Amino acid sequence: MEGNHSDNDRGVAPVVGVVLLVGITVILAAAVATFALGFVDSTEPDNPLEAEANFDFEAEGTNLTVTHAGGDSLQGSDLYVEGDVEDESVQWTEMGSVTEGDSVTVETTEDADNASVVVVYRALDDQILAEY
Repeated sequence: MEGNHSDNDRGVAPVVGVVLLVGITVILAAAVATFALGFVDSTEPDNPLEAEANFDFEAEGTNLTVTHAGGDSLQGSDLYVEGDVEDESVQWTEMGSVTEGDSVTVETTEDADNASVVVVYRALDDQILAEY
């Protein structure tokens, strides 16, 4: 037997080496992930996106027809007609998107010519897209 080493010490060096390699790999992966996530966050715009769409209004008695007249396609479940309308707020449609030419007719609380109505897109922090 040479030196003071026992037969049980022979496997210690490879185990320590593996533990060190795994530790270095984990630290490098965490550093790369932190950098990548920080980079992704810094590329987001400071201002939220805005929808751009035009709407036409046609009044007849107490009915007001609102028509998408061009611009972005919008999610119908997030598009509302609000103001002087029955039930104070009318969802455009439950499903699907609203594109140019699509329309909805709402009943106003007074003569539609004198009603005050807005088209609101709730997907973007209640952005007002049009006013009548």
